[in-house]
Amino acid sequence: MEVRLLLVGVVLASLVMSATLPEAFDERGLGFASAYVMIQVGRNVVVFFLLGRDHQLTPNVRRVLVRVVLTGVLWVAGGLAYDAARAGPVGGGCRWTTPHRCTACRCRGSGGPGPRSGRSRADTSPSGASSS
Repeated sequence: MEVRLLLVGVVLASLVMSATLPEAFDERGLGFASAYVMIQVGRNVVVFFLLGRDHQLTPNVRRVLVRVVLTGVLWVAGGLAYDAARAGPVGGGCRWTTPHRCTACRCRGSGGPGPRSGRSRADTSPSGASSS
């Protein structure tokens, strides 16, 4: 039942994102950013509580949850920024894409190091396969 409620929430937030997308760099940036953050944080919160404390993937989910909460602050700050600051000097969305760059560069291929938790270990992946 929890997963179904999560899917309904993701669908509703995605609807908000699709409705605000044409004007995401104008006055509807906060709506877009808030919906995106709700999807990312909500998904990880649900998975964190469904796994429980003793599951082998709990440390990894906790690490991802901390990361999406921290970058979520940047997304919302970008949504609150004034139009000129949000679009950047060339209209390329310099400040708007900063949270995405932080998430993508920090997570991909690095094992997701986090404070006081170190890198993700290969033996905690669901399939047991090691990543190289």
